[in-house]
Amino acid sequence: MTFSKKKPTLQALESLSCAHYDDAWVYESRYQSRDVDIPFYVDLAKQAKGPCLELGAGTGRISLPLLRAGVSLAMIERSMPLREKLCQTLIQHDFLKPGQTASQQARVLGQDFLEFNSGPEYALVIAPFHCLSHVLNTRDLVSLFKRIRQWIKPQGLFAFDIPYPDLEQFLLNPKEKYPIEQFSGPDDTHYFYSEVFNYLPFEQIQYVSGYYDVMDNEHDKQGDPLHEKSFVLPLVQRHYFPQEIRFILESCGYHVHLHAGGFDKKPLCADARSQVIICQAQ
Repeated sequence: MTFSKKKPTLQALESLSCAHYDDAWVYESRYQSRDVDIPFYVDLAKQAKGPCLELGAGTGRISLPLLRAGVSLAMIERSMPLREKLCQTLIQHDFLKPGQTASQQARVLGQDFLEFNSGPEYALVIAPFHCLSHVLNTRDLVSLFKRIRQWIKPQGLFAFDIPYPDLEQFLLNPKEKYPIEQFSGPDDTHYFYSEVFNYLPFEQIQYVSGYYDVMDNEHDKQGDPLHEKSFVLPLVQRHYFPQEIRFILESCGYHVHLHAGGFDKKPLCADARSQVIICQAQ
C-alpha cells in the first residue's frame, strides 16, 4: 500500500491509525514479548506516593506488572478488542472479577484519553510504548498535556516514551517492502511480516503499511500476499523531535527531569530508539 500523489488528510490518517489496534491477537503477536520498558515504569510507579493512571493500556503488557507490584492503577484503552483482552487478563490474574471493570486496585476505562477528564487523583500518569505518537495534531497534544496537569496531584509526575526520529528510515523507498520478522497466528497460520514506509515531512507523520503474508511453509522466504488469509494493517505515527517535544512540555508548564535516549536513562544520541521523558508540573 503506497500513497498516491494526493496526500491523505489528517482526519483520514487519524482514522487509519485506529486499525492497527482492531485485533488483539495481532497486537499481542507483535508486541507482547517487548519488556525493555517494564522495569522503568514499574520502578517509577512503586516510588509514586499514590495511584497511577496509564494511557493506552493495550492488552496489559505493562498494566499487569504494575498491578503485581502493588500499584493502584487506572487504565485507559479506547480499542474495544484490546480492552476486552485486557479485562480477560486482569480477571485471569484475580485483579478483576468476571463482568466487572473496576476493583479496589484496578480500574479499566473505555474511552479516548484525548477526551478523558479527571481531578487531581494521580501521583503518576504514564503513557508507555509510543502511545502519544498517535496524537497526530500538535494542538491536540498541547491540549492533552495541559489537561494531564489537572489529573496529577501536587508533586506528581508525568512519564512517557515516544520514538526518536529515524532520519534514515524517513528516506526509505516507499515502493519497497522491508522484511521484519515471522510469527504464527492463533490458528497456527505462519506469517511473513514486512513493512513499507511513507514519511510525510511537513506533517512529520510516518505511515507504515504492515504486510502480513501467509507462508506456505517454514522455508517460504516472503509469504504470499494474495493468500486469502494475508492482510495489510496501517501504523500511523507522528514523530516529535527532541527540542520540539521539550519546548511543547515547557510551554505547557512542565519541568523536564529526564529526557533520555532509552530506558537505561542514558543521554540522547544518534542511535537512540526512543525518547524517555519524566516531567513534573511547575
